[in-house]
Amino acid sequence: MIHFGTAGWLYKDWEGIVYPSPKPKKFDPLEYLARYFTTVEINSTYYGPASPATAEKWISRVSDYPDFQFTVKLWKLYSQNMGWRLYRRSLLNENKQRAARFGTGGNLIDFGKRKEVPFSDLLNELLEFVDDVVDELGSRKDVTYALEIMRNGTGADRQLRAYAERNDLRDVVDYIVKETEHGVL
Repeated sequence: MIHFGTAGWLYKDWEGIVYPSPKPKKFDPLEYLARYFTTVEINSTYYGPASPATAEKWISRVSDYPDFQFTVKLWKLYSQNMGWRLYRRSLLNENKQRAARFGTGGNLIDFGKRKEVPFSDLLNELLEFVDDVVDELGSRKDVTYALEIMRNGTGADRQLRAYAERNDLRDVVDYIVKETEHGVL
């Protein structure tokens, strides 16, 4: 789903243009925007994360709008002079193909460093980058699963192991059927 909204909600020059003038008693600009948009960017998170108490207040102010979501600025990117780079799809597909073919034991291309590095190095770098926020986002279970995949291998790794036992592709097919049945039943 695509969400549309504004970058922030506290702007003096919006009075009489975006917000009604005169403002009604107990006017809440955040709640007002939630009537018309499905998201608002929280500008203050550019400077640091919001406290849990502040975030809870914001959430309570838009509680009548269950589809409403907040977006935050990734302050860590700014504070540590880090940023997301945009790469052509063909480059990203190269890593996707490498991961599918070689599994977690293979090398991927670190486009920032312009060299091949082990899959585990890139995954560890990414997980270290997000570690300080995964609990707040309720994603610790997902991060733990990513580590489990790194330890036990991807589906490609497990298929390669099945093949390596007897060098028989039928073992790979049997493995895939077994895993599919396990996930479905």
